[in-house]
Amino acid sequence: MAENKNWKEKWSGKDAVKFLWEESSKRAKGPKALAMSADACLCLLRYKATFHDYMSLRLFARSAKQRESFLTTKMVQAEKKKWDPVVMDKVDDKKKFNELFPELIHREWIDLDEVSFEVFRDFVGRHNDFFLKPKRESSGIGIGRFNASEIKDLPSFYEEKKKLNVLCEESVRMHEKFRELNPQSMSQVRVVTVLGSKGINILATTLRTGGRKDITFNTARNDIFCQVDVNTGKCFTVGVDENSKEFTHHPVSGIEFKGFEIPKFKEMIE
Repeated sequence: MAENKNWKEKWSGKDAVKFLWEESSKRAKGPKALAMSADACLCLLRYKATFHDYMSLRLFARSAKQRESFLTTKMVQAEKKKWDPVVMDKVDDKKKFNELFPELIHREWIDLDEVSFEVFRDFVGRHNDFFLKPKRESSGIGIGRFNASEIKDLPSFYEEKKKLNVLCEESVRMHEKFRELNPQSMSQVRVVTVLGSKGINILATTLRTGGRKDITFNTARNDIFCQVDVNTGKCFTVGVDENSKEFTHHPVSGIEFKGFEIPKFKEMIE
């Protein structure tokens, strides 16, 4: 079993302060590190930028005008509060989302709260490799990957997990090119869109892939981002992780990021 760790320590509480000091100390020493930490606190107040935003967006190296151009985490959180809670509930609840968009899921799933042991047993019989996901968590928190053949007492496993309010899903099968990039991590492309008066506008497309061999959620730990040309479907930048470290080649496969072509890109855009 591989289970993702909780990474919310970067966003609030004492762990956020620890994260800020550790990251400031990597980039500066002594009084300069203190000054950077103080600047991050000012950005939290002025731009609603979390300490994680401050580091990942490199606000410490940007002008006031540049800082104002970012949509920060707390700005997004404030905006979400304005949205219809009924609609948001359908997006936040993974079960409701799956039911709302069945044609987009492309994987079998069951709600462990609502099915009998026999249904669960038959499911894992079809899908030896499967995931359990909390219905309302995000960022990969609480997700576990399991191999049915390694579970010694399946009835006890079912009774234990049934209490956790989770979905059970078969593993997604990646395209061969993504498996070559990193066979252990679900590589994906995020398409950033804005719905305007003239239709859907695509602002950017970004490749996201795990940077290690272990199972990981691709924006939570050890992830690498790479910008994709909207017109060609090819990566045109080096990879970069959330600590701003750059990679010309993928650290697992050695595949060069620049020029890497996203499979089925045209179909995805359409």
